[in-house]
Amino acid sequence: MKTFRIISSALLLLTLLAATSCDKSDDLDEIFLKQKWTLSFFREGKNITPVKGSYTMTFQESTFSVATPAKAIIEGFWNADSKEHTFRCTNVRVTGGSIAGDTTATKMKNFIEKATSYGGDANALQIKIQDNAFMQFHTK
Repeated sequence: MKTFRIISSALLLLTLLAATSCDKSDDLDEIFLKQKWTLSFFREGKNITPVKGSYTMTFQESTFSVATPAKAIIEGFWNADSKEHTFRCTNVRVTGGSIAGDTTATKMKNFIEKATSYGGDANALQIKIQDNAFMQFHTK
């Protein structure tokens, strides 16, 4: 009987630990709002395209902006779900200049408009249009 009580107590404790550690949600403030992200590369399938130049993305409470080397700004609204890792941007537009002729900025805008999810943490961020197609960012 004593062995049964010990085993039962151990199983109850393990169940409680498992239940409290199953929260897979991210801290969106830590990932998005407290970081300045620099674009590292694009990945499309097996193709990885490194980025030359400085393309930095910052997030505010509901808006984002991307500064390009030519001083054009890509901006719009964003939202993310920390449990499902979904990510969407709306009303994406270019202000303060043009991205015509800047293939990286054009590609970045297209990825932002098509984004469906995100991955990463406070050190590295992926904005994904598919599992094998994403933009990879790092912090400075």
